[in-house]
Amino acid sequence: AGSYGADREFADISISDGKGGRTLYAAASRRYMRGQSFTYPEFTDEATPVGSNAAPVGNNNYGRAEGMDREKSYSAYLALNAGGWAFQGGSSERNKQIPTAAFETLFNNKKDFTEDSKRFAEASRSMSLNDDTQLSVRAFYDWYRYRGTYLYDYALPDMVLNKDAGDAVSYGAESRLAYTGWGEENRIMFGQEYENTPRRFQSNYDVSPFVTYLDKNSPVYRWAMYAQQELSPLPALNLTLGLRYDRYKSFGNALNPRAAAVYRLGDEDTAKLLYGSAFRAPNTFEMDYKTATAAENPELKPEKVSTYEAVYEHSLPDKGFVTVSYFHNRIYRLISQITGSDGLLQFVNSGRIKTQGMEVSSKFALRGGMYGHIGYTLQDTREIGHEHMTNSPVHVASAGLSRRIPSCAATISAEGFFIGDRRTVKDTTLHATALLNLLARARPWKKGPLFYAGIYNATNAPYYVSGAGEHLQAAIRQDGRNYTVGIEHRF
Repeated sequence: AGSYGADREFADISISDGKGGRTLYAAASRRYMRGQSFTYPEFTDEATPVGSNAAPVGNNNYGRAEGMDREKSYSAYLALNAGGWAFQGGSSERNKQIPTAAFETLFNNKKDFTEDSKRFAEASRSMSLNDDTQLSVRAFYDWYRYRGTYLYDYALPDMVLNKDAGDAVSYGAESRLAYTGWGEENRIMFGQEYENTPRRFQSNYDVSPFVTYLDKNSPVYRWAMYAQQELSPLPALNLTLGLRYDRYKSFGNALNPRAAAVYRLGDEDTAKLLYGSAFRAPNTFEMDYKTATAAENPELKPEKVSTYEAVYEHSLPDKGFVTVSYFHNRIYRLISQITGSDGLLQFVNSGRIKTQGMEVSSKFALRGGMYGHIGYTLQDTREIGHEHMTNSPVHVASAGLSRRIPSCAATISAEGFFIGDRRTVKDTTLHATALLNLLARARPWKKGPLFYAGIYNATNAPYYVSGAGEHLQAAIRQDGRNYTVGIEHRF
């Protein structure tokens, strides 16, 4: 149970036949949140409405979205291991109301919601072909369904209900062969992946009067092969070299290398040099989606990143560590959402992006059952020749301290998070924010239940994230002080 009328139930069971090696695991959960009410100054009746999605003065409930943050979800999962094979499948559903009046919908109406459903099934097996050769295979099937309902005021006699839909079905297989005939320190691996998505459908239409904006299926397939070599030319030096080739129906070929060098300076110190490149193909939403408020872009290209990193690690007692790293990444053709001169949202390939910075993190143990962690990131992310990217803070930090109380199997923790100033998509500034969470868990009786509780954002600090292109709001407030309490018992 928790704030905003939230409750969650979870149950699982694990069964094993012992000698036969067969195991069965099943789990299911349910979550419901009544949600909270929000006030958005951009929609207050006293203000002059800004943008085409502002309802007429007097119909905005003084900018307050009443009970519009409701959410409910369900999930189920099943796993079976038998005869050397591993089978698993799952199902999840989520229904969410939308309080922000995104995509120029009517403010404070309870008909705006989205529904997401996902199903999956897969079978996998790892086997030894001989003492030096390992083979792993996997086959999978995925199904996804999305439905959205939105209410609009087109200045017609009646409000207009808009229906949004997406469906996808995909299946595929992968296999991986590893050879260690030249020694465990000289391992070579080959693999391939194939995925076919025959249904990748999107639609959008107004119910009455009936108007169709989108009705399109965009089937796609991808195939990839890769090779990786791990070797140790020196006792303290490990090298990894890899190369991956991808073939996408939507845009063609991509070749991406990777390399890593790990040098052990001693029993407690390690240095690493890492390089890699990767890409992300645009999805059908980014390429094909079009409505009364969004434009398609079938010419969208994949985005690509090259990454460089240097890392130093020092081991501390009780599995603790200190890590210091420097990173430098370059992104080409980053896929970004913009608002065009026609007022429509559209995904485009932006210019070259550079991000560089350093990270420091540590996990440590203290006397009296105390242990903690701390981390800090300093980063600079900007389009080359331009200012910082939106929603990209320069400073991010976290820290936590916990204490174990063995007499009642209890743990008490405090966690802090800090995020620095960042710019919104509407070129305003979100000020730095610090958040504090307090957590506790205990099992008073040796064979009894576990009790836990948490207070999040304990100081009730104002915390905002940047709105996106579909929002009128430059900043969207996040949860204030809230709590969770629960009980868990295992038999």
